[in-house]
Amino acid sequence: MKKLKNILALVLALLMTLSLVACGSKASSGEDSGTADTNSTEPITISISHSYTEMDQVSV
Repeated sequence: MKKLKNILALVLALLMTLSLVACGSKASSGEDSGTADTNSTEPITISISHSYTEMDQVSV
């Protein structure tokens, strides 16, 4: 049973290591990496909507 736990721990450690390697960043080779353009001057509009009624008011 103890040997099985050790093997399972080793397999999980290897999987975590491989997942970190897979998510690691690559060196830029001049291609677009999908990041946002930081030189953009176009404004960003954020719209927030909600439903508010008088019954939602809290008296203090």
